[in-house]
Amino acid sequence: MFDLDGTLIETASEIKDAVNDTLISFGLTGVSLQQINIWIGHGTRHLLKQALTHVGMDSKK
Repeated sequence: MFDLDGTLIETASEIKDAVNDTLISFGLTGVSLQQINIWIGHGTRHLLKQALTHVGMDSKK
C-alpha cells in the first residue's frame, strides 16, 4: 500500500525533499512545503508539472 498524499501518514516533507532533489539536480531552485501541500493529491505528474512551472520552466518540453 502506498500513501503519497498524506491521507494515512504525513508524507509531504519527504515528497518536498524528493521534488527539491530532482529540481536541484537540474540546476533549478527548490519549492516550499506550503507549495507541495497545495499540489499533493493530483498525482506525481501533476505535482512535477506544477513544480516546474513554479520555478519558471515550461513543463511541456
